[in-house]
Amino acid sequence: QGVAQLTSADSISSGASLTQLRQQFIDNVDKQVICIPPKACYDVFDTMGLHYGPAHRGIEKIYRRERKTDNQNQTVDVLAQLQLPTSVAETLDHYTLHPSLVDSALQSAIAMSHFDSAGNVINNSAALPFALECIHVVKPCSQQMWAWVRPSADNSSNNVNKIDIDLFDGQGDLCVSLIGFSARLLKAIATDDQEKTPQIEQNNSSEEIAKGIQDLIKNE
Repeated sequence: QGVAQLTSADSISSGASLTQLRQQFIDNVDKQVICIPPKACYDVFDTMGLHYGPAHRGIEKIYRRERKTDNQNQTVDVLAQLQLPTSVAETLDHYTLHPSLVDSALQSAIAMSHFDSAGNVINNSAALPFALECIHVVKPCSQQMWAWVRPSADNSSNNVNKIDIDLFDGQGDLCVSLIGFSARLLKAIATDDQEKTPQIEQNNSSEEIAKGIQDLIKNE
């Protein structure tokens, strides 16, 4: 259960503009930033048993950055370029938050947790989404979006990945902000419960989470 609220851009802040992010990730690329091929990400999803069809393969480019925070802790964030797949392009106006674009934004978090600084796959464990603290919706999604994905300020658990995602349109306007999206590693669940790792059910996928967010918007 939760609450979604339509608001104005002035009432929320991402902490960075798309122009700044593009400069940091793309224009001034250094050894701390790598570009991961989208196919590599979807190959990892395939090994998890999450087989995304063409309508939910919206990642065009994905950049992974390692950097130090103000308190000198090492952190990783991601900037992903998203494009609404051709197969569902005509449905853009049917949604405020198009499920394919929101799903692709959630997918892009895989670059933080499943790849290292050289672009090598270091993890193939699936994660079970279970919570979203807050969502700010300023304006509908466009055909092309940019997603800035980073750890939440209070992300401190080894078994739970808690992230924030800001979605910008092609003009750089902040459209959506997801705060405190949490997913727990299924390997950790199996260890805690001393049971076999459960199979992923369709209603636990990020696609269903994206649809659930859209339903919440419609009901407000």
